[in-house]
Amino acid sequence: EFPQGLRLHTMVQKLDMHFSSLSIGKGRGLGDRWRRFCESLISGRDVLVFFDFMSLPQQGIGSDGVVVPRSEEDEVLFRQCLPHMGVLYSMFPVLVCEEVTGTVGPYTESGWCFFELQIALLGCQLDKFSSTCGVVRQLARLPHSLEGDELQRFVDATNESLGAKAFQEEENRATVRDIIGKFVLKGRLVEAVQNRHVGKLAEVLGDLEHHRLRGFLDEPVDELLNTPVHLAVAGGFTAGVRQLLSSGANPTLRNLRGDTPMQCFLLPRLGSAARTCRA
Repeated sequence: EFPQGLRLHTMVQKLDMHFSSLSIGKGRGLGDRWRRFCESLISGRDVLVFFDFMSLPQQGIGSDGVVVPRSEEDEVLFRQCLPHMGVLYSMFPVLVCEEVTGTVGPYTESGWCFFELQIALLGCQLDKFSSTCGVVRQLARLPHSLEGDELQRFVDATNESLGAKAFQEEENRATVRDIIGKFVLKGRLVEAVQNRHVGKLAEVLGDLEHHRLRGFLDEPVDELLNTPVHLAVAGGFTAGVRQLLSSGANPTLRNLRGDTPMQCFLLPRLGSAARTCRA
């Protein structure tokens, strides 16, 4: 039925519904239909497919069926990279392919698939390509604010769902819980910058310092590869720029267009936030 494999077949089928003439007239509203129409005119794009977890050193299986553990060096590398496996899901629109063959468990039962969905949800990356997907509809709603009682209810719902997911190694459940918690912090960072909230930004920056996650200050937060400093300058959040820079954020990083936070389409920004960034 699927000579090229179920995964490739369903993935190409779904991509065609966004990037080919098959997408014309499809969509949930005028905006979505216009986007699909425009993107169908430039179809034939290259699509990069990568296997994230397989890019890390894995345990092997010997000819006798016995597990071959990672070397000490590979284990160190694996543990260093694992917390960052969700970064791309928080930056770019995510297309969920939940179809599986009958020989494996349902997509919804996989702990690592749940992890990827939660990171994409926290990064607001499910709306463009996956809003109508059944597994996405089953997720707990992202709260209007990642603070206070709303945040706690979201965390409790996430932990409850995570407790029912399947992992080959039970220790991975705690690992996933920890990584999701860290990306909640990243979501709070973006929210504080976008809302221009000095107090909440100070609180988040303190939490990032406490958890040794200052690297989040320089990570892209959207598909244009804007960093929190880009967002703060573009939003005229001068006090936030000062806070980010004093916490160690790099003001010279460039986004996908080649802009530093002080530029817009390579032209200099003139506001006080940009001047603070240059100082």
